[in-house]
Amino acid sequence: MGYANIIAVLSGAPDDAFTLATAAELTHACGGETRVLLAPSQPDMRHWSFITPAALGPALRDARNAVQAARSSVEALTRELSVENALDLEPTSGRIRLIGEYPSDGPDLYGELPLCDLLVLGLGVLATGNVWETLVSRGLMTARTPLLVANHGPVERPAPAMIGWDGSHEAGRAVRAAVPLLKAASRVVIFQDPDHIPPDNRAAADPQRLRDYLRLHGVDRVTTLIAPGASRRNGLARAAASEDAELLVTGAFGHARLREEIFGGLTQDLLAARAPFNLFMRH
Repeated sequence: MGYANIIAVLSGAPDDAFTLATAAELTHACGGETRVLLAPSQPDMRHWSFITPAALGPALRDARNAVQAARSSVEALTRELSVENALDLEPTSGRIRLIGEYPSDGPDLYGELPLCDLLVLGLGVLATGNVWETLVSRGLMTARTPLLVANHGPVERPAPAMIGWDGSHEAGRAVRAAVPLLKAASRVVIFQDPDHIPPDNRAAADPQRLRDYLRLHGVDRVTTLIAPGASRRNGLARAAASEDAELLVTGAFGHARLREEIFGGLTQDLLAARAPFNLFMRH
């Protein structure tokens, strides 16, 4: 089990390099393919009504130049990493391939999602509203594609990981999809806040059931952290940081408000504090 077909979403942001390096390392390990999707930040047209006619032309030119700069940066980075890692030289070496630009009238980019093993992007991409509102939301909600928000590049040593576990279907799908990463972790911490588990879900949320599942997949360095009330606000992020976790695995969109709780809380904390872990989630 691995990630042989990954889409890496790049925008020309400073964190593109380790986002692409993370994706390429995962596909290289199983001779797969990293497909690069360019999604440059688009200008917010709501503010353009305030631009005077004389300034409109230069503003449009600046916007086009910014997109072209992002495109050139992503293409150069793709070539650089391909040469550096000797990709494409052997059929089983893995490769990096540009597949298109979003938004675009060209390729059916939504059609890429159903057979995508993993969607990888950086915080710079996640901060651009047009990407989140459309491509990422569609990938998570409709295609249920696992999402890895890369906050740092690949590490050379095994590192701890944390699972936010409530026994939900969303958390279970996230764990199943994250097994290759959990197997590579130096240890795994099961974090649970019993205050946020519905009474009819307590049997499924039993951490021992998750420990047994992980053991069947060769993950036996597992501990459990039970912390009533600790998941409020950015408690999950704080717990992951306190355990030196470099990967946090959690379900996404378990209920209507979870988008706000995760992407309005946890991701904002990541953006502000540069928390030292990657975020893996699945609906």
